[in-house]
This record gives sequence, C-alpha cells and structure tokens, in this order.
Amino acid sequence: MRTIGSLGDDNSKAYVSGINVDGAKLSETDNGVRIKTYLGGSGTAKNIKFQIIRMDNESAVQVNNVVYRNISGTSATDVAIMFNCSEKYPCQGIVLENVNIKGGTASCKNVVNVKDQGTVSPQCP
Repeated sequence: MRTIGSLGDDNSKAYVSGINVDGAKLSETDNGVRIKTYLGGSGTAKNIKFQIIRMDNESAVQVNNVVYRNISGTSATDVAIMFNCSEKYPCQGIVLENVNIKGGTASCKNVVNVKDQGTVSPQCP
C-alpha cells in the first residue's frame, strides 16, 4: 500500500482512520506515500502513520494528518516532500521525524505548524 485515496471524489464523503504502514520499500512510484483527496468532498483522514519506509526515485511525498518516521532515500524530481493542502482546510497535525530524502526540496502549501523531530531534510520553509 502506498496511496490512500481517492477520498472525496465526485463530492462524496470519505472516512479513513487507524492506518499503520510500518516497514516498506517503494521504488519508481509517481507519488510515494500519500493521501489523495478531492476538492468538494467531505469527511476525515486521521490517525494514520507511515514509518520505517525506504523510497528510491520517488517524485513526491504528499501527506495530510500523518506521522512520517524514519524515512530515507532519494527523489527523482526537485520536489522531494510535498504538502499540497486545501486553502480552506489546511493540513494540520503533521509530524516529520527522522526524515531524510536527498535530491530535492520541500513544497509546503497550506500547512499549519509542521512539527520536525530529530533530523528532517528537506524542511518546509
């Protein structure tokens, strides 16, 4: 499993919680680990953890309301970490702990108070 989605597609309600991904290797994926949502939908995505993940040649990491712990690797594009959240409902409760993805920057749109723990690179501006 690498994507939780497509939440809220066609203005639908979606409720996802209690997801734990503990130990994975992802190679050559388009978006790495992400939660994909659609404008117009409603519901929640909560209590989700992605941890101990190795990524090789990922193009982006897009997240909402999750803990990222012990993630390392390289990015195939110049954006290694992406938070592309809704302006109306910004991402909150994001924790990055010991995240080190080389070869890219962080793009953080509409994210409130990202919490960095341990070594985190790249960091949200």
